[in-house]
Amino acid sequence: MYRLKKAETFLKTTWKTFERNQHKLPDDVKKQFQSTLRELQQALIKKDREHSKILTRELEILAKMHLKKSPIRSFIEFSIALAFALCVAIVIRQSAFELYEIPSGSMRPTYKEIDRLVVSKTQFGLNIPLTTSHLMFDPAAVKRMGVFTFTGENMDMPNVKTKYFYLFPGYKQYIKRVMGLPGDTLYFYGGKIYGIDKNGNDISSELQRAELSYLEHIPFIQIEGKVVTNTLPPKTGDLYSSAIIKQMNMPLAKLYLSPNKEVHYDLTNPAPSPNFDLHNLWGMGNFGTVRILPKHLVQKSYLSADLPLSDYYLEITHHASLAKAKVARDSYYRLRPMMHTEKSYLPLTENHIRALWDNLYTGRIIAENGIIRRYGVTSADAKKNPYALKIKDTDIPNGAYEFYQGKLYEVKAEGLTRLANKDHPLATFDIAKTILLFNVGIECDTRFNPSSKDIGISPSRYTYFRNNDLYLMGAPVIKKEDPILEKFISSELEKQTLSSRYNPFVDTGPPLNRDGSLKSEFIKTFGIKVPEKHYLALGDNHAMSGDTRDFGFVPEDNIRGVPAFTFWAPGDRYGFPNHGIYPTITLPRSIAWTLLLISFAFYKYRSRRSLHKLSETPASLEQ
Repeated sequence: MYRLKKAETFLKTTWKTFERNQHKLPDDVKKQFQSTLRELQQALIKKDREHSKILTRELEILAKMHLKKSPIRSFIEFSIALAFALCVAIVIRQSAFELYEIPSGSMRPTYKEIDRLVVSKTQFGLNIPLTTSHLMFDPAAVKRMGVFTFTGENMDMPNVKTKYFYLFPGYKQYIKRVMGLPGDTLYFYGGKIYGIDKNGNDISSELQRAELSYLEHIPFIQIEGKVVTNTLPPKTGDLYSSAIIKQMNMPLAKLYLSPNKEVHYDLTNPAPSPNFDLHNLWGMGNFGTVRILPKHLVQKSYLSADLPLSDYYLEITHHASLAKAKVARDSYYRLRPMMHTEKSYLPLTENHIRALWDNLYTGRIIAENGIIRRYGVTSADAKKNPYALKIKDTDIPNGAYEFYQGKLYEVKAEGLTRLANKDHPLATFDIAKTILLFNVGIECDTRFNPSSKDIGISPSRYTYFRNNDLYLMGAPVIKKEDPILEKFISSELEKQTLSSRYNPFVDTGPPLNRDGSLKSEFIKTFGIKVPEKHYLALGDNHAMSGDTRDFGFVPEDNIRGVPAFTFWAPGDRYGFPNHGIYPTITLPRSIAWTLLLISFAFYKYRSRRSLHKLSETPASLEQ
């Protein structure tokens, strides 16, 4: 029951309480206390464990009988001890290490919901608790493709405030992957990132590490970006006269109406080249958002006569354009100036849909009483939501599930997963089921499924070309030798010959010269440059991640630490990070642990000294 340290602590507190109250005690009780206290002190000095246990128990009985604390005294002592413990915990949590639970799927598959990590706060520097400042910081310690954590303070994020230990105001912590250092210029193609550093050196190999090839990177969340409208002026009905277009949370252009209601635009910065449009930036024109439509929802005018007819089409929305902006209603039903987007339709065969099924991934979903909801959405909210995903297949058992690379996993308690049986109702292939899960498997919102009314939103599904293959969900679902893809590309190029203003969705190739070297000048012109003392951070699961694409660059002061060890859940994510980007020993970490060891040694020395000096105080154990 009584370890030596616990017995020592009890001795010290009881000794002090006795000193304050010994004048109230009868002589025989006082002598009994004095004898027991001194004997316990000597037993502890000699580290006599068994004798210390017996004496501590005797002293505890004496204290309960004769040294009862008043409620006020007990409250004061408890409050002081609690305040001290909280202060120590906050300092350790913000400056040394912290236990962290992954709250969402933004870092899948590297980290999943409910994974628990030890986050080291000394990888890059020494943090000052409860601030966005560092006592010291080494920018060279931050590595491209390394995962880091940061606070959302002073950043453009919703619901960013929180409380530490339910008492102290603070800001939520976020975990993302570093894709760009200060001064880097980056360009997106084929799900990969190419770039140069501030000195013009090619850093593409650092951004395309072989052990992280399972990741893909998309330069936007919504193809039109984040749109900020003006305050609705009076006497104009519901027409918004202007809209600011943001990508990476940076204002890129302003759309506005002229007196005769024509749409014009101004760029925030000068155009980098003639005939420039926003889709030229950062490689955004290399990517499109997609959904699957049944043939009756596709306008025949969009279909190419060279392509075969099909029951289903892949709708590709691509090349957001300022030059062809128009007035239209957006997904919020606001009538406003809008960028134009091209739409292309690729007929899908059953083999294509089967390939989609074999590579399907979704967010973590919960099936309950005929309703499928996204992880994090409560059952009550799902029932009230008119757009909730309802399923007719009542054979699907209640529970949590997720698809990854075409396999269905059941999610058990504490985030543990296991491969579902092949005969599970959700795991069996079906064309309608594949299309439904492709269209709504991230949001679990039926508005993302095709309907007779197009409300102008697309699911978080993206497409791009790489080596002439068409990628969907990170896999080359439609190969370059596919006759339908060949005809699709031909039809796209033909559209461009018929209208020079049309932007075809074809493979323009990576930003490389014929000899394989990087087109550095091209990158400088059209890439995104990371500001000084800021970092470009992306989630590994681009379809479910709020990151730099949404809230902008991460300030250097906000950086807190790195994941050092995953202690839950068991499996391939357990243990130390397997990509070896960060060194184990760094200068800040060496300083922090040296200070910690010195503090611990000093504490042990003072503790031992105080045990010897207990009887040396003037009022100690008066005779």
